Amino acid sequence: VAERGWVDADELGALTGEAVAPDVGHWVVSPAARQEAEARIGALVDAAGAQGADVSALDERLRALLSSVDGLLIDRGRVRRVGDVSRPATSHPWLLALEASPFAPPAPDGVPRAEVSDLVRRGLVVEEDGCHFALEAVEDARQRVASALQAQPAGVTVGQLRDLLGTSRKYAVALATILDRRGVTVRRGDVRLGGRRLDQPLSPQPL
Repeated sequence: VAERGWVDADELGALTGEAVAPDVGHWVVSPAARQEAEARIGALVDAAGAQGADVSALDERLRALLSSVDGLLIDRGRVRRVGDVSRPATSHPWLLALEASPFAPPAPDGVPRAEVSDLVRRGLVVEEDGCHFALEAVEDARQRVASALQAQPAGVTVGQLRDLLGTSRKYAVALATILDRRGVTVRRGDVRLGGRRLDQPLSPQPL
């Protein structure tokens, strides 16, 4: 164990002829290897900040060790230091910027990838083909499309949607795709018709 650091308990039992209880997952771990692994976890958590490190990005050994490391909190697939208070997601500066410019959304330049992923995972930001929209913007688009379809039940084109939202074709196509996926609209050739959820306010769909 001292030589290898991490040894599968069943393998160790076969080698020694004695049953050995694992101390981390299905491994028996040397004190030095455990200390090194805990240091790696600490460095990853500290680098991630208040948003926390993505548990799925850790290897199997580090994930097995997480629950026994003092001072860590695992929440919704992320691990952070106990006492770290993350900024409320609804007041994130980039989310506020997206809400302020709903149909010409700013790219997440300078926003840590973990924070972008967290907002998308919470359903507060909706991503489609590299475009990011605040959920509030998608709801605004739903309301406008619903009103347009009342006056024009034969359907609206992407060009009409673009004009309706005062946006570019790129963003209109992305929003049309989101509305299709949410069941707000249904694509029929070049037009969008009302879907089963046309009149239902949108809510976050956490990943």
